[in-house]
Amino acid sequence: MQGKFPEDPTRFEVVMPSATKPGIAKTPFGWFSLQSAQRKNELLSLTIVANNQLPPTQDDIRIIQRAAVLLSSEKVWNRDDNRTCLPNPQKWSLFCALQQATQEVSGGVHYRQPALQMAREVLNEVGGNRLGKHRLMDYNNHRDTTLAEIHRLLHVAQARLEKRLR
Repeated sequence: MQGKFPEDPTRFEVVMPSATKPGIAKTPFGWFSLQSAQRKNELLSLTIVANNQLPPTQDDIRIIQRAAVLLSSEKVWNRDDNRTCLPNPQKWSLFCALQQATQEVSGGVHYRQPALQMAREVLNEVGGNRLGKHRLMDYNNHRDTTLAEIHRLLHVAQARLEKRLR
């Protein structure tokens, strides 16, 4: 699988909560409902409902809120992100705050978690010439980006997630 952007991963994950609940296909293009999964010997066949991304959950709202808390002030904002998120850092970039918040809230990180997707969606609209190969990092590191703009981005992302939950 190839993603839309160069930084998009090419692997995907399938989550099967139980035999009676539908699964989830976590792809480079978003999270989608899994209509069926069949294994025959070495062959795995999946039917993914790819025309409708799964809606966000309350966890996605909490992820955005937690990222905003991690980026609470200029003192803790890392303006020199390299997309390497160290454990227990003194400062947080936008990318690492979202990664940490996702880990804390959902117990793991998936690149296309709806909260992270929404942050990228908003960023695509407001980022302008501040975006490059790695959107979250490039916007965070751009000399014209302010912490207030990052907070607005997270606020808009949260509002849109809340609207999709209704």
